[in-house]
Order: sequence, then C-alpha cells, then structure tokens
Amino acid sequence: GGNAADVLNETNIELNGDNPQIVFGGSNSSGNVRQSNINLQGSNVETIYGGNNLGGSLETSNINAITGTAATIYGGGKKAVTNETNVNIQGATITNVFGGGEEANITTKTNINLTSGNCGNIYGGSNTLGNVPLTDINITGGVVNTIYGGNNLGGIVTKSDIDVTDGTINTIYGGGNEAVATESDILIKDITNEIENVFGGGNKADVTTTQINVENSKINNLYGGSNSSGTVEQTNINV
Repeated sequence: GGNAADVLNETNIELNGDNPQIVFGGSNSSGNVRQSNINLQGSNVETIYGGNNLGGSLETSNINAITGTAATIYGGGKKAVTNETNVNIQGATITNVFGGGEEANITTKTNINLTSGNCGNIYGGSNTLGNVPLTDINITGGVVNTIYGGNNLGGIVTKSDIDVTDGTINTIYGGGNEAVATESDILIKDITNEIENVFGGGNKADVTTTQINVENSKINNLYGGSNSSGTVEQTNINV
C-alpha cells in the first residue's frame, strides 16, 4: 500500500528470494485498502503483516507461506484494524503465526490453515492487544508445537474454533496464552499421530465455556480447563 493513501483494488507482494526485514500488505499511517495478497516463496523474512501499520484499515488479507522462512506472520496489522484475515501455511517454516494483528483488532474473523510446513506457535488471534470476534484454525498436515485458539498476551477472543484432522502437534489450547477468551471449540478427528496435551481453556488465561470433541484419535493428556492458571466456568468433553 501507500504511506497515507487508499488502495481501491488490491496489493500484491511476491517474496521470491529477497530477504526484507518487515513486510506490510497494507498502508502505513493511514489509508483504507480493499485486499492484500502476500506470497512467501523462498525468502527469509523477519515479520510479515497482512494489514496496515499504524492507521487506516484493510478489508481482507491473504498470506500464503509456501517455501522460505519467517520469524512472525500476522494476518492483521501492527496497530491498524483488519476486517478478515487468511493465513495459509503450505510448506514454509514459521516461528510464530498470528491470525490477528500485533496490537490490533479484527472486525470479523481470522482464518489459519496449516497443510504442510513447520510452525512453532499458532495463535488464532492477536499478540499483545486486539479484540477478535472469531478465530478459525484448521490443521490438515504439517508440524506445530503449540496451538492457541485465542490471543497471546492481551485483548479478547469471543470464540475460537480449532479443527484438527492430521498433522503432528504437541499441545493445543482452546483459549489464549495469557489472554481471555469467551468460548472455545476443539474438534480432533481421525488423526494418526498422538497429541501430547489438549486444554479446552488457555495456558494462563480464563475461558468462560470450553467444548472438546475427540473422534478416533489419541491424546495423552486431556483437560477441559486451563493449564497453570485461569478460570473456566463450564466445560464439555466428548470422546
């Protein structure tokens, strides 16, 4: 995008070998952007934002991480609002994936799909601040150490949905790391590899209601509530 300008159509960024430190799909200080498209195919990047930097807004962001590496991917912006985000990990190696922004709200929802590749942590929501109405995480392959349906350190996720049908996973939290969520829903179905830990709640965070459904899958430790701290009012587990 521009510095302080609208983009009426869309932005397209191809990362095919150059190694920029920070990439924004949207604008800088202001400006409304309809759509951003970022393809990571061979570059090594520090941080990718699908959205804007400091102001303005972006309607829809699309990030496809096919090959290469990134320390952090944000589907949203740094401090600017994004309506809806789509992050697809299809073979790249990413340390931290956020469906939301760094310190930014999401208006409608976030979508994260892992089909192949390696991820350290996947967060359905935002990082230090930002409210997210709905997060949707789908795991159909690949390797990930920890999945959080909610945010990392701050902000609120209203509802998180996590669906797992394949892949190698160590730990799943329906809620956030240290950030509150209202409702979490986890479905684990027909997976081959054992999952070590599944928590309906967060790591150190409250979740009002949690739902876990497990079908034809093996989980070593299954908890309806949170991990080291956090209050859960109601939990439902179906195995």
